[in-house]
Amino acid sequence: SRARSRYECAARLAPAHGVAYNQLAVLEAYAATYPSVASAAHGLVSVPNGSGVTARGVTPTPPRARLAPARTDTLRAAWLYARALACDIPFATAATNLQQLLARRPGQALSAPAR
Repeated sequence: SRARSRYECAARLAPAHGVAYNQLAVLEAYAATYPSVASAAHGLVSVPNGSGVTARGVTPTPPRARLAPARTDTLRAAWLYARALACDIPFATAATNLQQLLARRPGQALSAPAR
């Protein structure tokens, strides 16, 4: 998604600041909870025949490639929240977001993360 690439760029430009890592973690946490929204944000929309429709046309996508494991997204989100806290200039709210992420049950919707 456009937001993801902007935050990744921000993290590369200012790795000592935790804000970009927190925002990347928010995106990952939502991908773990709402995989269909995450797929749409990546430009891939599921259609009944199992293909992915992108802005450039139809791209066949095997079913396994379309299913992002929620555990992977949650683990990545937890790592990014921890990274946001371990920076030279930590993003303090990432601690609350990490606690909320780890406290929820698998498949449970997230409450709105602090930004």
